[in-house]
Amino acid sequence: EIRPILEKELGVRLKTRFRHIESTPLGSASIAQVHAATLHSGEQVVIKIQKPGVRDILATDFNFLHRATQLLELINPKAWKSSVRDIVEEIRNGMLEECDFHQEADNIEEFARFLQSAGITQVTVPQVYRELSTDKVLVMERFYGVPISDIEGVQAITPDPEFALVQALNTWFMSLKMCQIYHADLHAGNVMMLTDGRIGFIDFGIVGRLSPRTWEG
Repeated sequence: EIRPILEKELGVRLKTRFRHIESTPLGSASIAQVHAATLHSGEQVVIKIQKPGVRDILATDFNFLHRATQLLELINPKAWKSSVRDIVEEIRNGMLEECDFHQEADNIEEFARFLQSAGITQVTVPQVYRELSTDKVLVMERFYGVPISDIEGVQAITPDPEFALVQALNTWFMSLKMCQIYHADLHAGNVMMLTDGRIGFIDFGIVGRLSPRTWEG
């Protein structure tokens, strides 16, 4: 099911740029799955591939929820006070934005610029291969390491895992004010302790934005 998507999105680049693509995914979630691959240049990458029909399914489900909340407000006039319709609309917009991998690439590069401008070297994000990416396929540098929640794995890399976690949290809090976006899905699976001792943030499909006015408030 995934191969035809790759063939359609990448075309001739699939043969001319990729030496090998692992058939078994490294990970899989509701919207996409990730496969390890090797370029002809020898670079190790990962390919995030959107599952077929995801955008249409999400749009249909959220349209139904939107109608349902409208009906709820008609049946119960006080329901509007709970802002259910606004909540559904916000989740809908966020999920549909997550289906645009061009936007995710923008998010990664924006966060990389923030790290560079802030002089942060102990936290990093994967390099994006723009020329191999589309709105449904995202090719990125492959990170090697363990999830930050793997205490034994982290301790095998660094003698001070607490310090590594503090660095990750400090960087995230700094991004709230200094970066145009912040990572809004920062669970343990999206924060890695890399084998070179750095912290890696991955999966920028869901981000948030704080306006200066909101921050000042």
